[in-house]
Amino acid sequence: MNVKEHILSDIQRAFPDVGLRTEEELRAWLDEAVPTMVRHWLLSSRTLKVCSGISPDFAEIGAAHGFPVVTVRVPGHFYNAALTTEGALLIDLSAAQFEVCRAGLRDFDPDEIDSPEYKHLEEVFERIERDPFSAVRIERIDPRDIGSYAPPTGRFLADFVDPTKKYERARRPRPVLRNPRKRAIPPEIEALLPDLVRVAQEQYDSWQQDEEGYDEGVGSGGICHLIADDLLRVLDAQGIVCTTVSSHHEVHVYVVLKIGHSPDQDDEPRGEHDGVWEIDLRPHIYERGGGYTWTKIPDVTFDETDFTIDRLSPFPEDFREYTDSE
Repeated sequence: MNVKEHILSDIQRAFPDVGLRTEEELRAWLDEAVPTMVRHWLLSSRTLKVCSGISPDFAEIGAAHGFPVVTVRVPGHFYNAALTTEGALLIDLSAAQFEVCRAGLRDFDPDEIDSPEYKHLEEVFERIERDPFSAVRIERIDPRDIGSYAPPTGRFLADFVDPTKKYERARRPRPVLRNPRKRAIPPEIEALLPDLVRVAQEQYDSWQQDEEGYDEGVGSGGICHLIADDLLRVLDAQGIVCTTVSSHHEVHVYVVLKIGHSPDQDDEPRGEHDGVWEIDLRPHIYERGGGYTWTKIPDVTFDETDFTIDRLSPFPEDFREYTDSE
């Protein structure tokens, strides 16, 4: 069995009717699918760093349309590879993030709307809005160079909503990230959402700043680290492997957790929600500021949609790559 046959066999476990198509057929479908995927993931969320989410979703959608697409993992990045009768195509739907990184820019921060960096990012997003393919890299590759990959699992098939048909919904960008996309999340997390909301609300309600923005517990700082600690306790009490992580890109703390097993632990097949997940309550929802100085936004009531819950990797063994733990 050659490489293409092996990959196709893995895909057919969840999508038995998927077969090889010509590159011409694939590119014709990409002309329809890519603009909406880019608008749905990059423009609606106002972030370019979505490779760990858009790539697995694109593999599922591609396979649902009859194309053999997999998610490829390389250090620090995810993209897709699609098999064709002629060979394979590399499809990187979030390639634009590397342009931003090279320019030393960060994602949008609503508190920095007047900064030169923000204006530069706005220009990038305006260009992508005009030409969604400017955010994407597509090129021919040898199937033998695909490397480490994850096949689609069929997790959308029970309630399949095709985002390539949702043009109007996907065209409406939002200025900040507030649950921009409805995605299947692990039932282990979903069951705990009421408790996560409760502890975050209790921490917010106990934050008492005076007229000068000073709190006896945290001084003039924010409470993201305290909220993350409380979320961690809820998850840890249920036996979920998790830790808090301090961002390297901003002064912020969030939670990373692991669902599922690692290959060296047993031989069971991966579950549809397996992987490394992030749970975050973005600070712009409840506080204003930056660095180590934050002001409480008054009268905030959290609900489940305020949480950003994203799969960082479909591979549970990547847990340490996304955490500060040794």
